[in-house]
Amino acid sequence: MVDDMVDKTVNWGKKVDEINQKHNFWPFFVFFDPFFCVFLAFFALFLNVLILFFSLSAMSYGDGPGH
Repeated sequence: MVDDMVDKTVNWGKKVDEINQKHNFWPFFVFFDPFFCVFLAFFALFLNVLILFFSLSAMSYGDGPGH
């Protein structure tokens, strides 16, 4: 599972490099690559959970927004 994701990411990186050499519009390509969109969604979700966890732990110690 993880190996498969790593392979896909590496292949995606190679693809971006190839396209980047041919044309210079890789940001356009990045936003429309489905695998990258999924990766971005999971990354954002992970970040949200991380922030939520830290803010909750900060509240319980009397620091931060819950004080």
